[in-house]
Amino acid sequence: MTPITILVVEDHALVRHGFRTVLGLEPDFQIVAEAATGQEALRLAEEHRPTVTLLDMRLPDTDGVAVTRQVAGHGWSRVLVVTTFDVEDYVLAALRAGASGYVLKDVDVDELAAIIRRIAAGDTFIQPSVAQKYLQWLAAAPPPPMDPLTPREEDVLRLLAEGCSNRRIGELLHITEHTVKNHVASVLSKLQVGNRTSAALQARAILKPPP
Repeated sequence: MTPITILVVEDHALVRHGFRTVLGLEPDFQIVAEAATGQEALRLAEEHRPTVTLLDMRLPDTDGVAVTRQVAGHGWSRVLVVTTFDVEDYVLAALRAGASGYVLKDVDVDELAAIIRRIAAGDTFIQPSVAQKYLQWLAAAPPPPMDPLTPREEDVLRLLAEGCSNRRIGELLHITEHTVKNHVASVLSKLQVGNRTSAALQARAILKPPP
């Protein structure tokens, strides 16, 4: 079994040690490196190319958003933000920067392990309490101008919001995976978001329930 490799980025040594200890007990996890600063995180992410990077939002030399943008943007790793902060600026910025997930540090250990596995498998996850706030922020903000989605794009977005992979969407809609990728790219562009997580959250606000 190929292990899920993990980079832990956390400036508090005690918290960092805690992550290593509890996650190291999982038979399919391998902690490949730890970082206490953003620059260290970038160097280690590029060097090790971990499956998942656990990332705090506040670091001594930079913020987690800048690290997320580079780590996710270069394809070095999928980023799961694990932090104590659920304020609007952090959540929105992290998701727009390419984070695949966002959870708070009060998450249960077993749940965190399950979330890491989902992120490693290509899924996205945002803690329900944070997602609820995200939707409230979207409802309060004036909607940005956007081109309307086509009926097919709405179908793709609805399935994306249900957590379906591109392959599964293609199977359900009887189209090729390449066509699905094109539709997803168009949906992200029209919604003015940078990743599937943000699109899935917006889907709840903009899609009408199916008849």
